[in-house]
Amino acid sequence: MPTPDQTAPLRVEIHLRLPAPAAVGEPLKLAGLKTDLPRFAHRLHNLTGSVAFAHVRLETRDAPIAADVGADELVLRTKNAPVEGALGAAYMLAVETTNAPIRARVHLVNDLAVLHSTTSAFLWTTNGCGSPLFSGSPPLTLPRSPQ
Repeated sequence: MPTPDQTAPLRVEIHLRLPAPAAVGEPLKLAGLKTDLPRFAHRLHNLTGSVAFAHVRLETRDAPIAADVGADELVLRTKNAPVEGALGAAYMLAVETTNAPIRARVHLVNDLAVLHSTTSAFLWTTNGCGSPLFSGSPPLTLPRSPQ
């Protein structure tokens, strides 16, 4: 009976599937999404306009984060890998990486009647090289999150 090659790399992928929204034409409203998955690349594509998050916090290391996502509070953290995408926040945006660039299209909105009195963006990179920190594009439209 053959034995498994214990030196062969193991490849694991995790796919998160979200349910359809309750009403046609309305975004799916979710309170939050949080990960802490070292060495797992995070890819969130085409979520803008289709999902309304109150809070998103994605953390990894030694793997990139590529996201097209908006939330009232959005936090993306990695090390030794880039962060890129269309990022939107209504209260707070925090993006952090080391040894890699941040390539982001950022859209911030503030609704004083609903949220806090300020909207903040914090982007940190150390030793990031390559392209500029920000690039221009059409703004990201954020659907309202659940209150």
